[in-house]
This record gives sequence, C-alpha cells and structure tokens, in this order.
Amino acid sequence: MTEGPSVRRAVGLSIVLLLLGCTDPRARPVAPVLDLEFGTSRDVSSPGRIEGLLYTFDADGIQQIVQQLRAGDSLLLDSTILLGSDQEVIRNVTLAVPRGLPIGTRVRFRAVVTDWVNFVTADSVVFTVKDTLP
Repeated sequence: MTEGPSVRRAVGLSIVLLLLGCTDPRARPVAPVLDLEFGTSRDVSSPGRIEGLLYTFDADGIQQIVQQLRAGDSLLLDSTILLGSDQEVIRNVTLAVPRGLPIGTRVRFRAVVTDWVNFVTADSVVFTVKDTLP
C-alpha cells in the first residue's frame, strides 16, 4: 500500500497541530491580566458611590496596584497598594463621587498593575454624571 501526498500532508498537519496544542497560551514573560467589572450602567450621581471589582493575575506575582479616580482635570483618588508575592488578587472597589460635579462630567477610574518582572497592564472605566443630588 502506498501513501499519497495528501495522506503525508494530513499526518504532518496533525503532528504540527498536536505540538501547538502542547504550548502554553501565555508563554512567559507577559504582562499581568487585569479585569475591571462595574456592571452595565456607566451613569453616576453626584454625590454618589461607584462599586465594582478588580481582578488581576500574573504567574510572576503582583507587585503593586495603582488606582486613580479623576473628574475632568481633578484627581479625586490616588492610591497605591503594595503586595507581596500574590499571583492572583481580587479586590472590591468602592469609589466616592463628590458633591458638586456638574451633569455631563466624565469620571474616570484607572487601575495600573505591575508584576515582579516590571511588566505593566492598565485598564480604565469612564462614568458620566447624570444626576446631581442636593
């Protein structure tokens, strides 16, 4: 029985696919994973609260998380959380929206995560003031 070119190609392709399936999809080194979850609504009140969740992972360990909250040009929050060798961090995020922000003001939460190899990942979420309370 003789093998045709299509059989050899099929076997070769199968071997290549098998080898590719055995590789790490996040080959090291790579930047940390960062996910911010704040629900579906991006409308906030002034004053008000924004609640969400921050998730980060890195096999090299998370060194620090920097959190900032801005309204226009004003810095409302600037926080640095120093960590040990945690590979995975899940944190509740509660942000205070101050009184007196005009309707239409954009409020931006930004998180920056640094791992122990000094790779950095950043993500942000923008909210809009839709209501002002007395």
